[in-house]
Amino acid sequence: MPPIPRRSFVAAVAGAALLPLHQARAAAFPDKPIRLIVPYPPGGGGDTQSRMLATALAADLGQPVLVDNRAGANGALGSRAVAMAPADGYTLLFTTATQLLLTPLMSADSGFTAADFTPVAGMSSQQMIIAVPAASPLRTMADLVQRGKSPEAKVSYGSAGIGSLSHITGERLNAAAGTHYLHVPYKGTGQLMTAILSGEVDYTYVVGSAAAGHLKAGTLRALAVVDKVRAPSLPDVPTVKEAVGLDGFTQTAWFGIVAPARTPKPVVDLLAQKISAVFKRPEVRAKLELESAIAWPAGPDELAAVLKADAPVYADALKIIK
Repeated sequence: MPPIPRRSFVAAVAGAALLPLHQARAAAFPDKPIRLIVPYPPGGGGDTQSRMLATALAADLGQPVLVDNRAGANGALGSRAVAMAPADGYTLLFTTATQLLLTPLMSADSGFTAADFTPVAGMSSQQMIIAVPAASPLRTMADLVQRGKSPEAKVSYGSAGIGSLSHITGERLNAAAGTHYLHVPYKGTGQLMTAILSGEVDYTYVVGSAAAGHLKAGTLRALAVVDKVRAPSLPDVPTVKEAVGLDGFTQTAWFGIVAPARTPKPVVDLLAQKISAVFKRPEVRAKLELESAIAWPAGPDELAAVLKADAPVYADALKIIK
């Protein structure tokens, strides 16, 4: 066997010396507060679920879990902060497929890619709902499509931002139905909900958790569900296919948690176990169902597989919205 070069030998010894320290730190995790960065303004469905998770996780881990809303640059500001954070499990990111996969494609200076993160756990999946203000003259999905087919109609839809799931869904409907809806982007779901409630835009696409309270109060009206099946909490609202015959027009959203790349596996596994346990609780599942959401307690491997499968879908979506 050839002799080991001195530099390699020293590096190997140093690495071996650091390994027990690295393992000890992972074993002691967590011994200080954890930050959960939400890259959107307060008020959206993801923000609500993140706060619910933070409360439960803090009780289970014995350390505070602090929700930190870092809005800006269509979510890139908060995502970049987590990508650059130490890979020790103390900084986590609430995220979606559009955030991890589409935002870096849309902006060369986003400062991150999906490879900068380690998948940790799934939280929930949600159906997209097409909604109008309560005072809207649009009573059905057929009304909306009919008006949208006229270039002079000037029908507008609001989204949570350029490249958001609501933006993608709106442009997909334009392509599939031959409509001419005008896209009006806002800075997050909170601003979007204010705009749709005030009638600033004609309609929007929103996840059930963000719309549930307004639908229940009667300030919003659902026209259709963008899925293969009706929403459990809205049994009288048809799917898009049922309403206007558009086959295959579906779009669901998922929420999940990731950590900086190279976060130690024992830390990732512990976080995944604790997060998944939260979303397996009957009371949490029941609360999610009231908001047209389904608990999705996926582990790191399942979340990684979903990201891999979603990547080409969002690459195609980029062609539609550009």
